[in-house]
Amino acid sequence: MKKVSLAQFVAGLAMTVIELVISFAMSAIWPAIKVEYANSLMFRSWSDPAMMFYFLYPFILAVMLARIWHWALPLNPNWQKFGFLGFLTLTVPGMLITYASFQISATMVISWTITGFLQLFFASWLFAKIIK
Repeated sequence: MKKVSLAQFVAGLAMTVIELVISFAMSAIWPAIKVEYANSLMFRSWSDPAMMFYFLYPFILAVMLARIWHWALPLNPNWQKFGFLGFLTLTVPGMLITYASFQISATMVISWTITGFLQLFFASWLFAKIIK
């Protein structure tokens, strides 16, 4: 169980870094995204205590995914398939409903989709390396 706990922490940290790096890169590539994030009618201020969930989310996701990976070990899971299935079941539907429900740009949704893809693939790779 120590390996699962280590994998959860490392994957949560990695997913947080991926999220921050992609967000920064996309804001640099498409400055309009930075303007969207500044919209206080759509997004909370960083000073709002509820924003702590922004940093907790990758760790919560890592805990759930590491447990699923651990349970799937007897089935000899492939980390690439695990990451892709996670992307298809977690990110894609979430981004479709986000785009349909909120007045945000397709660029922002694409940015979040890329982030989800990279987070899930990297976390899956980490699980395969750490949990075995």
